[in-house]
Amino acid sequence: MLRVEDTDRKRSTEANRQQILAALEWLGIDWDGEVVQQSARGARHREVLQMLLDCGHAYYCDCTAERLDRLRQEQLEAKSKPRYDRHCRELGKPPSEHSVVRFKTPLDGDVSVRDSLKGTVTYRNDELDDLVIARADGSPTYHLAVVADDWDAGITHIIRGDDHLNNTPRQVHILRALGAPEPQYAHLPMILDAQGRKLSKREDAADVMRYREWGYLPTALVNALARLGWAHGDDELFSRDELIRKFDLDSLNPAASRLDSKKLDWINQQQIGRVERNELNVEFAWHCAAQGLDSTALDAAAQDALLDVQRQRCRNMADMARQSRWLLEENPSVDEKAARKFLTADAVAMLRELRSDLKKTAWTAEALRNLIQVACERCQVKPGKIAQPLRVAVTGSAVSPSIEDTLLLLGRARTLQRLDAVAMSSEMES
Repeated sequence: MLRVEDTDRKRSTEANRQQILAALEWLGIDWDGEVVQQSARGARHREVLQMLLDCGHAYYCDCTAERLDRLRQEQLEAKSKPRYDRHCRELGKPPSEHSVVRFKTPLDGDVSVRDSLKGTVTYRNDELDDLVIARADGSPTYHLAVVADDWDAGITHIIRGDDHLNNTPRQVHILRALGAPEPQYAHLPMILDAQGRKLSKREDAADVMRYREWGYLPTALVNALARLGWAHGDDELFSRDELIRKFDLDSLNPAASRLDSKKLDWINQQQIGRVERNELNVEFAWHCAAQGLDSTALDAAAQDALLDVQRQRCRNMADMARQSRWLLEENPSVDEKAARKFLTADAVAMLRELRSDLKKTAWTAEALRNLIQVACERCQVKPGKIAQPLRVAVTGSAVSPSIEDTLLLLGRARTLQRLDAVAMSSEMES
């Protein structure tokens, strides 16, 4: 199931919600049923809140913000840990317009959290304060809402970042007060950046959709993230089905992991060569559109042929779209430096001779390769002396797939048309 935890109204915007859904959909992480909006479960949260009040595990507190600020300042000056002093705990205050509801944390003893990675983690209760579980407007805070929602949904495992570990004893206390079963916890180490710093939501590197813009496949990103802190022997590359089948909590490493961009690049390049063509088609079309190219200019067979060639050459999907511009545009731009270097008068003369051969040869890789070899022997030049001018003439660039693949993808008619344009341009210049 997918639950959007939006009790913090200031941070929980519709734009943020749509960003989360878009990222999950792109990564192929789907869910059953409708998305659960935590904010829509207010009636149930109030029921659970009343249960805690009725059984004496919660109380109303009407301490003013000024009093709490003064208390905090006094504690800081005394070099003690800032926390609520339980002033209203035993006063039996009635609800008022300004009162919040606090949970009655046990005053002595301790609470233990069973964690799959960290073992049993124990906290002294006198180190925990009486946290607010409902605001003055009656809305639940995160701790109450998440406990109620997990309880109702029958959640058996809670796997989250270890920055939540200190929240867990508070939630365990609420679960026990309600008589609800405790789930199994696993607190994962933080993902660090290349400098060993925790990834921040404010940084580009933590925005999943930026990785799409940079040309990563969803399969590659899921693969790389799954491998952070988890291993299955020496395996590095996994399909989604393999990850589902092989993953287990016992193989997780409690140490923090770094998101290595070079390793991610390698995984991405490898997965481009491995994944189903359908995933390539979707990402290729997306990147073409982002670069102002129309991938629908090619029929399905031509696009499949292009991707089969480019997937062996390109580092990422943005690069693949960029390196396919010569095929998708009718009149691709010409790299002037490459044209000056390779489209010399002698080279254009050889291309004129080659054009007549191209007009009548069979349009297969072997025939085209043989034709260029014969042309080299006839002109007494090395293959590059013909292949590179031919490549620049038909693509506008000195970089493309092998010359026979380039010609096969372009087709006879477009190849001859572009050779004619180069010949005409050369005549006009002379």
